[in-house]
Amino acid sequence: MVLRFIHRRKVMNSRTQVILRRTAGALALLTTMALTPAFAAPQGGNPERMLERMAQHVDLSDTQRVEIGELLQAAAAEGAADRARMQEIRRELQSQGASFDAAASESLTEELGAITARNAYRRTETRAAVRALLSEEQRAKLDAMESQRGKGREPGKMKGPRQD
Repeated sequence: MVLRFIHRRKVMNSRTQVILRRTAGALALLTTMALTPAFAAPQGGNPERMLERMAQHVDLSDTQRVEIGELLQAAAAEGAADRARMQEIRRELQSQGASFDAAASESLTEELGAITARNAYRRTETRAAVRALLSEEQRAKLDAMESQRGKGREPGKMKGPRQD
């Protein structure tokens, strides 16, 4: 009888620990997600502005301009649905404050992770496709341009409008 009680208590403690760990993790994620929009840069970028900056700094030919423009537009269109779904998921997670559902939160955060991974892959794939259209000299100029991104700002300051 005593052994049965001890076994039940151990099982209950391990289940309770799992629930507490998941709850703490979900709350940490919710807090991070609630604060992130305030500090994040605008999502999605502007394909036209990106193309113009690249054309100025890398000296694109007319053909390259058209091909790269098409790549950037396609990537932006593909990413739009994902960005909308990510916002929807964040709203759903934030609304769970009063009535937390661990299973629903876990499912939503897994979907959020999958979308984030898909977006990272899409950015990498688009970047590689753009670089494939450039000459060696243009790739070097692009690398130099990218290495300067974010420099010249004070640490901790949010960026304002671009001063191109």
